[in-house]
Order: sequence, then C-alpha cells, then structure tokens
Amino acid sequence: MEGPVQGIGTGEGSGGLTSLSAERAVYRRDESVIELEGKVSASSRGGDKLSADRLVLKMEGVAARLQWARALGSVRGVLVSS
Repeated sequence: MEGPVQGIGTGEGSGGLTSLSAERAVYRRDESVIELEGKVSASSRGGDKLSADRLVLKMEGVAARLQWARALGSVRGVLVSS
C-alpha cells in the first residue's frame, strides 16, 4: 500500500499497539507479516513510543494477534515500565 498508511485501535490483540503510521506498507498474507516502511511510528496504550525506518509485525492465529515485532534502521523510542 502506498501511503501514508495509518492505523488506530484499542490495543486488543496487537500487543497493546494503539497507533501505527508509515509512508507505505506491505501485507504478506501467506507469511502473516505486515511490513511498514518509511518514517514509521508506533505507540501503545501504556505510553510506549517507537520510531524507525522499518517495522515488521508477525501476526498469528485466526484473530491475527501480534506474535512479535522487529524495528530496523534509526530505531528510537521510549518504553514505559508497567
């Protein structure tokens, strides 16, 4: 998808992610992977914030819950302890 790409939600099933944005994104259905590229930013309901050149999200199961995330290139952020 050419962007800008934006996603907003409650954080349920996404590991707490409530917002994502990027210049473009690719969804690889067979691998259940979402690749966000270009000025990626993400935040969580707990106050965590992340920015990077690229963010890869691996989803799992029928409910497409977040299994893992990998940030690459100029990674910066704040993790709030809970």
